[in-house]
Amino acid sequence: MVKVILWALLIFISRAIDVALGTLRVRMVVNKRRYLAATIGFFEVLIYILIVSKVLQDTSNIFNVIAYCAGFSCGTILGLNLEDHLSLNLLQATVMIEDNPCFLLKLIREAEFKADLLVRAEGVDNEIDVINVILAEERREELEEIIKSCENDPLVSFQSLSQSRNDYFYSLKNKI
Repeated sequence: MVKVILWALLIFISRAIDVALGTLRVRMVVNKRRYLAATIGFFEVLIYILIVSKVLQDTSNIFNVIAYCAGFSCGTILGLNLEDHLSLNLLQATVMIEDNPCFLLKLIREAEFKADLLVRAEGVDNEIDVINVILAEERREELEEIIKSCENDPLVSFQSLSQSRNDYFYSLKNKI
């Protein structure tokens, strides 16, 4: 009985690691880190084949089947938690405003956001100003409240800063 439980535990842990590695591999593919994605994929499939073969040897062993399924579920949660931990959690907000950009820019800077007035651009009906803000994802609602408080109803869009060159955004994250 101890051997059965130990195998089930090994299957659970291995499957959780396998699924977590799959989540990380997908992130590496999205970030165009080919060789790291391929290396992670190698170990992911190695674990998968070894564990599936053990479970399929004796499908009547309910402990192994349940451990395999539970390992998948826990691996999904583990992989997403790792993804959150490894992500930059930085956003770039682009704010487009028709009148008085300096007032809004001042409010944004007073709230200690990193913001710059980028350009004067041609809108559909008239000229607009574009304000660029880099912020931690946790402060998104705070920035939205500041923007909503502006009377001339600026338009804002958010993009995730998931990639960086020369680790610029990683060093910026420590300052935000």
